[in-house]
Amino acid sequence: MKRLICLLFLLSFIPQITRANDNKSKIFQRLEQFQFNETTLTEHLIDSLAKYAYTTTTTTYIKNDQKVKKAHYNPKLNLGERWHLDSVDHRVPTSKEIAVFNKNHNEDKHGATGKISDTSWHIVEDNKDYLKVSFRFEPDGLPDLYSFLSQCIGYAYFNKQTKKLERAQFINEHPVRFHIFQVKELEVNIYYNFNAAKKKYFVDHEIAELWMNLLGNRVYIKEICEFSNYVKVK
Repeated sequence: MKRLICLLFLLSFIPQITRANDNKSKIFQRLEQFQFNETTLTEHLIDSLAKYAYTTTTTTYIKNDQKVKKAHYNPKLNLGERWHLDSVDHRVPTSKEIAVFNKNHNEDKHGATGKISDTSWHIVEDNKDYLKVSFRFEPDGLPDLYSFLSQCIGYAYFNKQTKKLERAQFINEHPVRFHIFQVKELEVNIYYNFNAAKKKYFVDHEIAELWMNLLGNRVYIKEICEFSNYVKVK
């Protein structure tokens, strides 16, 4: 009897799963013209998908202060060794700065999938300029550094004039932890360039804006990360 009840319970979900898959299929048929692949939104988050080495320049603005970090990433190296901090404010980083950087970036990401929920794909806006699609990451598939994305709703913006994905936007729905900060409001925008020769999207730059309370004061922080020097190494 218990087996029958469980079977009936599972069967009740089949129509829902079918509808969700149909909805995703219809949306992705619309997205074919933009040369878009779902992994475009996940591959720079997940080590197992990475094939390109690149360099980054990250500038963080807090009030009137700014900090510049330069780093590089090489997916040919072992997991946990792929990121290297090159400089901080144009000087050699201290051992403490390297340790903090490694803790944030060089975790063992084995098992992270960056999977997007199949039921989360929806067209939220369709006008003469843009097709805007929403999606959500599944929390279990994100590395710690990007775990905050599971508490955000994501939007992908497809430019109808260029026929390309322009950016992905993430907005938090609950307070989240971003690096060392506990953040009430967060918005992250990731901008893409399409390489016609390689028929592939590359991240051009990311802009993270966050608002938090610090010692009773509302503080605005902006972080810009620029990507460059992409080289295929795998």
